Amino acid sequence: MKAKAVVLTLMAMMPFANVNAEDNGNCTLIALTSVSSVQMDGSSNDGFSVKLKKGQTDAPVTQYWTNKTIDVYCVHGGECWPRNAVVNGKKIEVTRLTNCKAKATPEKHESFDDPTQNMYRLIEIHKK
Repeated sequence: MKAKAVVLTLMAMMPFANVNAEDNGNCTLIALTSVSSVQMDGSSNDGFSVKLKKGQTDAPVTQYWTNKTIDVYCVHGGECWPRNAVVNGKKIEVTRLTNCKAKATPEKHESFDDPTQNMYRLIEIHKK
């Protein structure tokens, strides 16, 4: 009986929980051009890259990583995709979040090898 009471209490609290994209898995990115997956730090996947064609999507995107050389979106348990790429000497956007945005404040971790590296959680944008 106690277990049932605990479950009912937790269910009653759920509407008040701070739900973000990591919790609900609704963030999606779209490829604006053909793009290959990369490591979280932006380096190559050494021949194991997955490709998205223009217009294809991937989800759930849960993190946005930045450092001094690259910005990447990472899918929970999946691939990381560069936000930008240099094409013919110009930096262009190659992927875009469709229904989320990065939180304003990054999370810093002492375990990061690169002191310029930041990780941002994503929050879903609710359409009105």
